[in-house]
Amino acid sequence: MDSREIGPMIRLDFDDLKLPHPPQENIRRPERDGVTVSWVTRADTPLYRTVTRIVDEQDDYPTRTAKYRCRIDGLILKELHNPSLRSRGESTPPRRRRSASPLRPPIMRRVESVDKIDNVMRSLRKIRDSITQGDVETNELHETLKQPPNEPQATSKKAHPIPAKPVLSDRRDYAIPRLQDELQQVRKEIAENMEKAARLERQIDSLLRLSPGEIDEGRQDLDEFTMASLELSQERKKREEVEQILNDVRRECSHPTVVPELLKMIGSLDLSRGTAIAPI
Repeated sequence: MDSREIGPMIRLDFDDLKLPHPPQENIRRPERDGVTVSWVTRADTPLYRTVTRIVDEQDDYPTRTAKYRCRIDGLILKELHNPSLRSRGESTPPRRRRSASPLRPPIMRRVESVDKIDNVMRSLRKIRDSITQGDVETNELHETLKQPPNEPQATSKKAHPIPAKPVLSDRRDYAIPRLQDELQQVRKEIAENMEKAARLERQIDSLLRLSPGEIDEGRQDLDEFTMASLELSQERKKREEVEQILNDVRRECSHPTVVPELLKMIGSLDLSRGTAIAPI
């Protein structure tokens, strides 16, 4: 595979890495160590700063994830000074400018990356060994992730150093059901709140549709109900008093005590006056 065939692949990978596209003529054909691309620039240009930043931050999570998607093992940065290239206006500097501070010479930037072509060119035995090792580490990771992690992700990775692929896959499998449950709960709460809001709106509308006459009638009905409740309470009190008297009469009929005493008192009064009362 020559540089023209691999050029589109390099550009797609660099889009993921947010690296600028190198010129086609600066892309070399793949070698055993990887693919070499280069730019010609100076140290104070945006291109220089962008390439340097991406290479320096290749171990950060976003760049590391992009490298994993592109099957790139690593990025190597080399600076090659090209003294044959001079800045504009410095081809024949006059003597009077000897004391001035010269501009920094142009720098040729070269990034060597191991791209997906390198993985295709691996031997079958290395691929088989890699797959076997990945299965073993994946099983170990499943055993480790049976309980929810309580520590931050960085601490967990430090305690269990494993390749990036199983970590991302298993953590995704663990996180997706949890996020789906949270989403379902949020949707349920939203539906309940919407139903409650609709019920409150209906109550407000019914109150707003009441005319002043209906409000006055409601107040009059309330007053009548209050008076009826008071009368009912009084009637209940009278009924309790009557029931108490009736209970006393029934008790006296079954076990007379008061009537005999009254008869004795009446008899004693009549005897004192000289009269006699026939017994009942």
